[in-house]
Amino acid sequence: MAAPETVAKLIETFGNTLEFYKSGQYNEAQLRQEFLDPFFKELGWDMDNAAGLAPQYRDVIHEASIKIGGSTKAPDYAFSIHGDYKFFLEAKKPAVNVHQDTDPAFQSETSKNSLSAKSTLKTPPTWQSTTRWLGWWSGCWS
Repeated sequence: MAAPETVAKLIETFGNTLEFYKSGQYNEAQLRQEFLDPFFKELGWDMDNAAGLAPQYRDVIHEASIKIGGSTKAPDYAFSIHGDYKFFLEAKKPAVNVHQDTDPAFQSETSKNSLSAKSTLKTPPTWQSTTRWLGWWSGCWS
């Protein structure tokens, strides 16, 4: 199955300017606004609360405050369906190596029963769950 045209364009745009994005001059906020938000919107997530739902029922909560044990976590994105969190995404600027740097992994840990992801978009997002790590989109970065 081919990627939707919007997603293919995001991948093409990112690939054409990859060296700049990896240089450190491109920050996480830019990555989120220009690539991650449009990507998840294309997948059907209401990234901007266009439906006008109350905060506890939104599809996506940006910088959510999640209580885990005795501490509060704030993933960049908390994805939910009818107020039930399904997964979390911690974004990092493309200059960060999420596969070697342990800080993003600690930031994306949310609970023992969750699925979380960390991504810079330059490599496939790494999905973390209690049972395994999953590589995703591998064909897009080969």
